[in-house]
Amino acid sequence: MTAAPFDTLKLSRQLRERARFDQEQAEGLAEALAEVFQQEIATKTDLVLLERRLMTRLAQIDPRLTLAMGGIVAAGIGILLALEKLIK
Repeated sequence: MTAAPFDTLKLSRQLRERARFDQEQAEGLAEALAEVFQQEIATKTDLVLLERRLMTRLAQIDPRLTLAMGGIVAAGIGILLALEKLIK
């Protein structure tokens, strides 16, 4: 089990002192929040893996995008040349 992203003991103390929770309530809430955070927050490893997947995907898209842009530019030049001939 990984450590909670916050100090559960400190949270428990603050709940007891500031919000007047009893010890059982404060500890229970701190533990429940720590459990939720552990399940829902991305770790550094998660982010590194996501970055790798995104970079791989971008590398696959880049050549296709370059070809598509080249085709659009060529078509635009062709249209401009055709319009030029029509105007003259």
